[in-house]
Amino acid sequence: MTPGARILALDLEVDPGGQSPGGPNPLGKTEMRNPVRSRIRMASLLLLDRNAGEAELNTFEGEERSVISSLSGSFSRWPDATIVTFNGMSFDIPILRGRALVNHVFDEGLADLERRRHIDVRHAFPGKGSLAMISDLLGLDIDERTLSRRQKCEADVVRTVLVWLHLEAARTGQQEVLQCGWKLLAKALDGVRYAHLAALFDGL
Repeated sequence: MTPGARILALDLEVDPGGQSPGGPNPLGKTEMRNPVRSRIRMASLLLLDRNAGEAELNTFEGEERSVISSLSGSFSRWPDATIVTFNGMSFDIPILRGRALVNHVFDEGLADLERRRHIDVRHAFPGKGSLAMISDLLGLDIDERTLSRRQKCEADVVRTVLVWLHLEAARTGQQEVLQCGWKLLAKALDGVRYAHLAALFDGL
């Protein structure tokens, strides 16, 4: 399989370790990266398979151990997929590994993460730009103030893939890489269930 033909994009939302689910998150950025101080509240995982012409978005939330196990099962389901994140090398993957240890989740899907190809799209941009800032620069506008926490997690993982598609188009010199991937996502994420993501596809 061509590298990057099948990707799995990951985005995590975390809460303070002792907080009830769904409450506000008062943790600073440094504390959020600490597996001792934070716990995984929810995770969105977006598969984009350009060879098969498929895309699939799944969001897991609830009891932390269940969320981690669901992610591990998904990683095992697509063992050859490249992992794509925004700031995942510094945040998502270390948090996932740390919280898996705390919850005694020792699955092959998680063990294999270290050997996988991983693209952190944040590294393509100098400085400390956020996903929202970079998305706005690329015309991927969405009003985060109108989104629930679950909806924002899904919007973030979709924007991560759209940023990656821009980078792939630039790397290959082929605009159709962006257009085909964008249209594939738009088709898969159409309908009432994903109405909160519609603004990301207005430019098609």
